[in-house]
Formats: sequence, C-alpha cells, structure tokens
Amino acid sequence: MEELKATSPLIIDADEEFVGLIEVDPQIKLAKPFIAKTGKKAQLIIANEINPIAAIFINLDLPATGNEPDAAQVIKFARSRRLEVPIYALGVKGAQMTDELLKMGVRGMVNKPINYSELLKVSSPHVSQFELGKVSEKSRLDPLDKEFSAPEPEFVPIVAKDFVSGTVTNFAIYARTNSGRYIKILHPGDEFDPIRLQNYLKKGVKYFHIRKEDQEQYLMFSERISSKIVSAKKKFSIKAQVSQTMNYGQETVSYLTSQGLNDSRVFHAINFSKNMQAVASKLAEENEAVADLILDVDCYEHGVSICMLTSLIAHASGIESKSAVQMVGMASLFHDIALPGSPKDLEYHDVDKMTEDEKRLYYSHPRLGAEMMQKIQGTHITVVQAIAQHHERKGQKAFAPDQERPKAVSGIAEMIGLADEYLRLIQRARAHPGMNMKSVLESEVFQLFSLDQVEAFNKVFFPKKK
Repeated sequence: MEELKATSPLIIDADEEFVGLIEVDPQIKLAKPFIAKTGKKAQLIIANEINPIAAIFINLDLPATGNEPDAAQVIKFARSRRLEVPIYALGVKGAQMTDELLKMGVRGMVNKPINYSELLKVSSPHVSQFELGKVSEKSRLDPLDKEFSAPEPEFVPIVAKDFVSGTVTNFAIYARTNSGRYIKILHPGDEFDPIRLQNYLKKGVKYFHIRKEDQEQYLMFSERISSKIVSAKKKFSIKAQVSQTMNYGQETVSYLTSQGLNDSRVFHAINFSKNMQAVASKLAEENEAVADLILDVDCYEHGVSICMLTSLIAHASGIESKSAVQMVGMASLFHDIALPGSPKDLEYHDVDKMTEDEKRLYYSHPRLGAEMMQKIQGTHITVVQAIAQHHERKGQKAFAPDQERPKAVSGIAEMIGLADEYLRLIQRARAHPGMNMKSVLESEVFQLFSLDQVEAFNKVFFPKKK
C-alpha cells in the first residue's frame, strides 16, 4: 500500500562544513536527506523518480567546472523533471530573495547557518510568481471533476508523490482513468487535500497529468528568467526539457497501444524497461558515462524505447534465462552510450546534416560505446559485442567506412537494429498517419535482418489472426 510520505529533502551544496553538520544531525534518523555536492549528482537524484523528494535546497554559488552544471542549470533541470517539488535557495546571512528567483520557480531564500531541523520546517505552501494567467485556455475552461476524452500527446505525466509536500500548483491537474480518459481534479492555484492525495496513492496512482502546452510555457518562461541570473557555460536544451515526459518511453507505449498490442505485452515492456532503468541509476552513481546518458533526455528516452521493443522481440525469440535477458536489456539501454552531448543530428542519424568531424564521431560511436561498456565491471562480452555491432545490416557494407563488416552479427545486435529501424518508422508514421507500417517494413527493413529475428518481430507486432 502506498504511503503518504515524502519527507526527505535534497540538499545541493559543496560546502563541506555545512554538509558535515547535516550528516551528523540527530534529525536525519527521522528523515534522511539526499545530499549532492555537485550539480551532476543532484541531477541524477532528481532524475530518479523513485526518490521521494520533499523539497530542494540549493546553494546558488554551486561550483560549475568542466562538465558540471551550475545552480541555474540544476534548477531548470528540476523544474523540467519534478515540477511540483518546491525549491529553496541556500544563501549566506543577509542574502535576499529576488523577483527573478521567484519567477524561475525558487520559492524562498534560506540563509546559513541553519540546522537540519529548521530546514525540515520550511514546508509551507507558496504559489510561485509564474503568472497563473499564462495557463492555456483549455486548462481554465475544462470543467472540474468531469471525465472527457483527449489525445494522449496533449498531456504530460508528473510524479504524484511530488504533491505530498503541500504544494500549491501552478497548473490545472488531471487524473487519467484506466480507459485513457482525463478528469480535471485541481484548478491552477489550488492545493491538494492530504486525505484526497493519500486516497489516490493508495489506489496505485503514480502520475497525475498537466497539459503539455502549460509545461512548455512554464519551461520557456523559466528559461528566460534563469538566463538573467547566471551566465551558463552550457545551454540546457529547451527542446530536451519539453520532450521530457517523466515516464520514459511513454510515446512509444502510446503508439503500440494504439496499434492494438495486447496489454500483457505492453506491461512486459514497461516493467522490463523500469528494471533496466533501476540498473542504470545504480551504475550512474559510479560511472560518468552512464550518468551522462541518463542526463541526456533525448538519448536516454531513445535507449529506453529500444529497450522496450527488444524485450518483446527477445521474449518472442524464446530468450528466457535471467542472464540472457539481462544482456539484452543492458545492450539495448546503453547502445548509444557514446552519443550523449553530441549534436542532435548524430542522435537522429541525420548524416546529410553532419560535418565531416560529426560523421567521424557518428561512425565511430558503436566502437566507442563498446569500449565504454567494457570498462564497467561485470559487463558481459556479449553486451560489448552487441553494442559494437548494433548498426550492422545484412547485405550491406560495414557501418564504419574504415572497417570491415563482421563475419557474423550477434542476435542481440540485430534485435537492437530492428527495434531502431522500427522506432524510426514510428516517428515517420506520426507525421504520415496513413502510412502502412507493415508494407514499409517489408519493403525497407526486413531484408536487412536475419529471418529468425524478423519472424520473432512479426510474432509480437503483427501476429497472425486466429
């Protein structure tokens, strides 16, 4: 049974003395905090939606060296991933709250020295200065507590547990029914009644929803404000923020569901990807390459979607042993581990738009990814091989122009490749709703892969009617 509990704050501060005092405070026995001394560590904690974060306290002077994000970038990241978790600035004595910080989504200023007990008391609801009038007309006009139908892409899921801290919402909040319809349950500026929220959590509700246009408006608003506060050394892609749905692979699941994939297979794919994401979150604590993959929203979203698709192909292929299934998951999720931070043309495989340097990186990313995975202790050689071969195609030259095509391509590499081609066609089908997916697969894709992989694929996605 889901408990109404999210009392652990996230403290983001490189101040060793301050963090040291927090770590020995007796109150941590009641609510152990998440502590991050770097921006990247903070982003990983925020990205893992399993973490029940009650509030975020961040030092605005957070050091940002090398690949480390600064305070403004971390705040923007938190706003895109955990919209309803309150954020407070940690300052020195005398530091004042500003209108710019309020508009960015920061609720208040907490000055040091301060003990952990006092931090826990900073929890009163407060509406940020994002203008409620900026919410979409649909959000304002949708009737309260009345069920209605709407296309799923119009909504973005947000973590239900994030409301337990007594948040006053900037948005109209919706619940999604089992039949895929929506019910507006809160107006912008309302606060969740704790008993009502607890009832939702007890029923197993993990996500509420907001309209995507409201999320986009809010994120662009925060982006403009934050640029005035800190001169960022790296730009955090607003496109990546907007595309983040909090529930990785959601668009792929939506497409498969709309095509009639049966529920048991959808649940299998979702559960499999969730298990692999838990593995990734653990590895990210020690491995920078995995951390970079998780923090690249587009690249990680792609990896999770491929992971879902390959899990179904592998199951239809008769792969059942725990170790073999784990290899499929690892290779699928991490197949593009060498691409985070690269220009988007590389991630989208758009060779025509690449410079010569970008092409060299693109053609080398399977080899580089395999080398990265080989450095992670315990990675099976089969996983390394599959990542190295995931762009090889039957009857074609080697993917990398300066290399020879391997004599044999592993089955897992072919599963990843077939899933990758299918995912690209799913994206094309969204732009051309009348596209006959099976015909396009038969004319453009199936001949590039082994017959047994194609048969397993068809068994899942185009089963013969009884």
